[in-house]
Amino acid sequence: MSPYDRIRRAIIDGTFQPGVLLTESALGAWVGTSRTPVREALGRLEQDGLISRTGRGIAVIDRTPEEILDVYEAWIALEVTAARVAAVRHGLLDRGRLERLTEASERVDRRDARAMVDVGSAFHRAVWQASCNRSLIDLLERLHPQLLRHAVTASAAPARWDEALAEHRAMVVAITDRDPERAGEATERHVRAARDVHLAMWEQGST
Repeated sequence: MSPYDRIRRAIIDGTFQPGVLLTESALGAWVGTSRTPVREALGRLEQDGLISRTGRGIAVIDRTPEEILDVYEAWIALEVTAARVAAVRHGLLDRGRLERLTEASERVDRRDARAMVDVGSAFHRAVWQASCNRSLIDLLERLHPQLLRHAVTASAAPARWDEALAEHRAMVVAITDRDPERAGEATERHVRAARDVHLAMWEQGST
């Protein structure tokens, strides 16, 4: 795993909490590499919107509820569009990939938040790929790291995973039925539900 991937995963899964200051030397020792690859990784993570450079150093970004809402609203707009287009353009390989990932999601260990996020992320990427729209895919890939931070929180909520599975199944049925309107509606319900769970957990943690 590259320094970028290791540091990004640590930010996403909460090993490096929001507000935590990072240094190139400490990260180099943690990853087991020189400072140059770490510096390059930090540049990419800054572009991803996961860290920022401050007067004190490099910090994991701590988003406000308003900023979290902004991320979700952008996700809704892009993912709904991707699902609608996927319902029209998807091929047999896309259909098989979506069905396999839905089955994999049903087998995942509910106690393993990271595994749930990984398979959920793969499912959403399969929806994007099924749209066959490179511009949409590129935009979603740029937003994706910020979505993953929120997904870890939302997936850890009691019973949320089973609800998400039902929502994924509804998305797959609509896409494979080539019904763009229903695919968009199912996708919007899914993302809004994840947003609501995440914000509720944020509010509980802040009280």
